[in-house]
Amino acid sequence: MTDNTTRRAMRLQAEYERRQASRFMAHTPRPWGRISQPERDEHIGITRAVLNGETKYNGTKIPAWARMIIEEPL
Repeated sequence: MTDNTTRRAMRLQAEYERRQASRFMAHTPRPWGRISQPERDEHIGITRAVLNGETKYNGTKIPAWARMIIEEPL
């Protein structure tokens, strides 16, 4: 059985990974009404950067798996 500290650390790690992944999920249709304007702009910016052949957005490297997902035809 895990103690509370370990459980909290695992939960925080999972939340961090979810947020990191969501930054690069610009290719997925999003209900724009549910997210903030800055987050929406970031999704659009990352998609444009990838489609323009760039590997970085705002100084952050875009992971190869995210570039592949955005570039693949629907």
